[in-house]
Amino acid sequence: MPIYEYRRSKTSSGCDVCVDGFEAVHKMSDPRITSCPECDGEVERVMSVASFSTREPSATTLAHANVEKKGFTRYERAGPGSYVKTAGNGPTTLSR
Repeated sequence: MPIYEYRRSKTSSGCDVCVDGFEAVHKMSDPRITSCPECDGEVERVMSVASFSTREPSATTLAHANVEKKGFTRYERAGPGSYVKTAGNGPTTLSR
């Protein structure tokens, strides 16, 4: 089951628990948590880093051909806030 991160919503004052954020483990099909378990304030789910493991060496995993084959797009930093696509489908550049 995935681990979801929640933090207070921008419209809620919150308590120490939801201001700092908390994690919850539940099925993807379960409804999102909408209130803090401590203060009952409004919370929202935040994007977090995904984690996965692989038995392949990282050089093989991140090779351009493998990235494209697995359906991912790879970007490399071209400058401050600017990224250039090096593999896969997607926009040629990304910028802030």
